[in-house]
Amino acid sequence: MMASLCKSLLFVTAVVQLSLAAYPVVPFQPNVANLFLTAQDPAKSMLCFTDYITKSNEINEKYSKDYNQCLLDAKNEREKLEQETVAKKAQIVARSSEVCERLNDCNNKTNSMDTFKCHARTGAINSKDVYVISGNSSDYVSVIQEHYRIIDLRHEQCSKSAERTYVQASAVNYGQLQDCLEGKVPTTTLPPSTPTTNPAVSTVPSTSLRPTTSVPTSKSDISSTDESSTSDATIDGLDTRAMLIENSPRPKGPFQTGKFAKLLNFLK
Repeated sequence: MMASLCKSLLFVTAVVQLSLAAYPVVPFQPNVANLFLTAQDPAKSMLCFTDYITKSNEINEKYSKDYNQCLLDAKNEREKLEQETVAKKAQIVARSSEVCERLNDCNNKTNSMDTFKCHARTGAINSKDVYVISGNSSDYVSVIQEHYRIIDLRHEQCSKSAERTYVQASAVNYGQLQDCLEGKVPTTTLPPSTPTTNPAVSTVPSTSLRPTTSVPTSKSDISSTDESSTSDATIDGLDTRAMLIENSPRPKGPFQTGKFAKLLNFLK
């Protein structure tokens, strides 16, 4: 019994640790293995932990989806901002190219006198263009930085919202696990049948009243006949209920089916 309990504990602990890896840590949540060790009913505890792990996986998947959506939204906003600044960048590049061409023309003069005259003539024009390029670029930098700051702020708010939702959902799930282990949440399995000292009854339900061989003539006969009919009907009802319970399929726990079946077979 202890060996089976230890195997179950190792299995549950491993699954919980793997399912919660790389996710935000809930600071107020103690070790779930302690709950398993202090549980009084191992079979019921296994059902409780199965439901806990299933819900934890759903919470983790939702957090991953929300977090990735935050990253995608921030990326799309940055790409949109980059597209909006393409035209401004083209203007700056074109104007700076004109300045460079004028400077290169002056540098390519055959003699020094012509080179100096060219730079003296175009220097004022180039200075004006360079000043415009510098001023416009500074304005663009300020605007773009502000947009990036807003994008980063939205991304941070989105990520914190996803993390807050994850922590709250994990806390609720952990509270439900505690309630389940304490018996506050009903289990989905039928309670085990207890032995009874009552005499065995037939499992075939009666479909008609038992015929009588004589007609009652006195009040005592009528009373005994009514009591017999009532007793027969009660027994028939018990027979029908017993047959339905006997033939009804027993529900299987989540660890007997699905993705945990192979691991359970390995631990047996």
